[in-house]
Amino acid sequence: MRCKVKIGYQGIQYSNSEYAAKKFIEQMDLSDIELIPLINSKNVVDALLNKEIDYGVIAIKNSTAGDVIESITSLQNTSYHILDNLDLEINHCLFKLKDNIQIKNIASHIQAVKQCQNNIKEMFPDAEIIEIEDTALGAIHLKEGKLQLDTGVICSKEAGLSKDLTLVKENMQDIKGNKTTFIIFKLEE
Repeated sequence: MRCKVKIGYQGIQYSNSEYAAKKFIEQMDLSDIELIPLINSKNVVDALLNKEIDYGVIAIKNSTAGDVIESITSLQNTSYHILDNLDLEINHCLFKLKDNIQIKNIASHIQAVKQCQNNIKEMFPDAEIIEIEDTALGAIHLKEGKLQLDTGVICSKEAGLSKDLTLVKENMQDIKGNKTTFIIFKLEE
């Protein structure tokens, strides 16, 4: 009996990395796949080293914010082979818990914050920035009360809507055509 091919990705359900992993599966015509959310790049590399997954998907660079430092750091001192890469246009959305809440804090992955920094400063000049491991995780944390009620989260539209959050603004990114380069890779034998 053939085992499923396990692809681990940086992020969780409704993250941009999950979307990238699905695009790779489609482009590479892979079948019998199990997608495994691993939240961050270090977890993806560790899972490859421990032979818990066959391939990893991580973000490498963004056209607005530059290198994804967590990915670059995680790949250091590791021999790997890139099977494919793709550029995805990233559209961030800002959500809050309910209509009547005034946003005083913004929570998201550091890359998303960098991609939206001008809009954040313009809309919420005094907001405290809360860095979290994954954009989609922000929607979960807000819904579950792990973030203060006056926090806005920057994530994908699907992530916010999946938790019944209130959409404040679509296209929060500062630059139209904001793209991130993702890779699917495996370790060298």
